[in-house]
Amino acid sequence: MSSTYLVLVILIVCAYTTEATQSSFCNIKASGLYADPEDCSKFYSCLGSITFQLLCPKGLYFNEVYKVCDWPVNVQCPKAPQVDSTTKATSVFSSSILLSALTTLPQRSTRIDADVTVSWTAPTTVTSSSLHTNIGSVSTEVQTINYTKTAHGDQAFTTTMSGLIVPSLIFCSDKRDSLYADPMDCGGFYQCHRGYTYHFQCGQGLLFNALYQYCDWPYNVKCGNRQTGQSETRVETNFQYSSSTVKTGPWSTSSAPRASESSSPGCGKIVCYVSNWSKYRFGDGKFTVDNVNPNLCTHVIYSFVKLSGNRLVPIELTDEPSEGDVGNFARITRLKLLNPKLKVLLAVGGWSSSSTDFSIMASSKESREEFVTTTVQFLRQRNFDGLDFDWEYPANEAEKELLTLLCEKIRNAFELESQGESRLLLTVAVSAGKWTIDTAYNISMMSTAVDFFNLMTYDLHGPWEQKTGHHSPLLPGSWEQSYDAYLNIDWVVKYWVSQGAPKAKLIIGSPLYGRTFTLADKSNTGVMSPTFGGGSPGPYTNEAGFLSYYEVCQRRGGQAPEYVIESQKAPYMVYGNQWIGYDNQVSLKEKVRYIRQNSYGGIMLWELSFDDFNGSFCREGKFPLLTAINDECYN
Repeated sequence: MSSTYLVLVILIVCAYTTEATQSSFCNIKASGLYADPEDCSKFYSCLGSITFQLLCPKGLYFNEVYKVCDWPVNVQCPKAPQVDSTTKATSVFSSSILLSALTTLPQRSTRIDADVTVSWTAPTTVTSSSLHTNIGSVSTEVQTINYTKTAHGDQAFTTTMSGLIVPSLIFCSDKRDSLYADPMDCGGFYQCHRGYTYHFQCGQGLLFNALYQYCDWPYNVKCGNRQTGQSETRVETNFQYSSSTVKTGPWSTSSAPRASESSSPGCGKIVCYVSNWSKYRFGDGKFTVDNVNPNLCTHVIYSFVKLSGNRLVPIELTDEPSEGDVGNFARITRLKLLNPKLKVLLAVGGWSSSSTDFSIMASSKESREEFVTTTVQFLRQRNFDGLDFDWEYPANEAEKELLTLLCEKIRNAFELESQGESRLLLTVAVSAGKWTIDTAYNISMMSTAVDFFNLMTYDLHGPWEQKTGHHSPLLPGSWEQSYDAYLNIDWVVKYWVSQGAPKAKLIIGSPLYGRTFTLADKSNTGVMSPTFGGGSPGPYTNEAGFLSYYEVCQRRGGQAPEYVIESQKAPYMVYGNQWIGYDNQVSLKEKVRYIRQNSYGGIMLWELSFDDFNGSFCREGKFPLLTAINDECYN
């Protein structure tokens, strides 16, 4: 969970939720917290375009500077009353698995010369609702929590929770505001806030997942030698998160999600690219961010932004907020509300970006520093979890070294910026062609900096060759000689490993589209048959030599039988004088088995809009290719 949404959830759990009286309040605002202009004790929480009106506990006003419920003396409000030295309030917890320690009353900004005690007690009953998470609707338990904050002069206070006293300046004195695993207890965790330490215990049967920062099933948590004890004082609840204004997209969450579960051994990541131009297709081919099913991917990469000088800038105006619209950056990142384990990255570059722009940016220390600094800000402000760097391609030894240096600088900056929070991820989209690999990448050096490589193991053949061939074959063909012998997934990933890439960091790319050819002789239909260029454009993608999977389905049937190149595990279809090589459910399952058997890092898909995302064409349900990958990966 990102820091932005963490703060939002934290404040939601410590305030009373009231019915929204201004459902349009957040329509043109960025995600965040805003004071109610009519009532100092109320505030709004904006999650994308979703509006929640919240009420501070009795006696507190919303402080818009620090985004917390605060003492009235610290808030500029015309009708602020005097504050008693002792205040009591009750809070209702209704949240997703994460419990926050911000239910303690805020520290006064003035020195307290007398003993002051403030108590905050959770109720004995908790409201229940429904939460769409990676582990379904979970019935679990939370503790009755008693906090006691005592101050005398400038001394530190302690936090009491079910009998456990934690000195507030011990654990968190040198840590940033965040959640941290208890080093002595897998079921416990700390929240650090402004230097104060708060200790929590997960519900019975759950352990704290430090990677994703919430209480999780034990099989998803590496516990080591820590204890897993649970406190005896608990209150049962069904965690829920619901809002009538949440738009979940045209897909169902009734079945248990799969890609968000703990990966089976060798299964690894399912990395899904989403383009920001597929929304321009017409009819059933139009794909928007709302079509993404966040439960079928472990990582979503939104493509693309570009370089302007040394800074990231959007290509599409609709990505950023505008009047009446939150923008696609907010839409894509709020998918994490529906799958808290999902990581959403932003891709810069791509085939349409100028390689020269990357070379110029990377060529000096000053320009690299500007890029790195502003990139961290850009990603954090928009709630992304990392950067996918897609320089196509460094063209010489000097640019190869610049890319390596830049990756190291980015990773160092991400490490320094995290300071105990979830670190931003760095991934790189890389070529599958041997000549480009040798020219562009110092693989062993880059491997120490990047979290993983997205291998573009597709477009290995195409209509530019004047002969038929599958563009993403898993294995080599016996007829392939010389350079052609390098043009298959098996050779490419083995070559990357031989050059120093860890297997676990290699994510094997697979297309959700086909490459098409026009046969020179429609009676000669095998592999390596002569062609006259690309096949006819599809009605939705409208590009010669290219068909989305759902456009392939339109041609598949009695008039277009499907064949398989058995030695390469690669399907193709012949339709009149059209030769179409593509991946189907069977071939993608073969690729997943190959990945698992060889302990590679996972599979990457380019890109989701090419699958039959609405189930309108192939009669195989929604996202048939992505679903087949999940089935093979987790069953």
